[in-house]
Amino acid sequence: MDFRIYPGQSRSNLYVYVSRSNFESVDKRLEMHIDENCAEAFDDYYRALGGLTPLNGKQKASKSLAGTWLYMRFVRGNREVEITNPELIQRFSEFEKLVREQLSGK
Repeated sequence: MDFRIYPGQSRSNLYVYVSRSNFESVDKRLEMHIDENCAEAFDDYYRALGGLTPLNGKQKASKSLAGTWLYMRFVRGNREVEITNPELIQRFSEFEKLVREQLSGK
């Protein structure tokens, strides 16, 4: 799944653009609203956007040709940075679950 998250009109929502899902091209725009299951992920997103949460850590992307990969990049200003902070990666991975739920209509 490939998707991008954009700031919402307030800290209680985010906009999502999904370009690939289940190995197929899609063109979906979604809006996510904060709830108790994702409050920390929302907070970390907005803190990272404001430069208040470190993106760098010790986790490096896999070079393996088999398995599951998770690449996260954050754009702040005009600069794209790979997220290597393991706690932030874990927190932001919650967004994929929310996006999948919205795409499936749950």
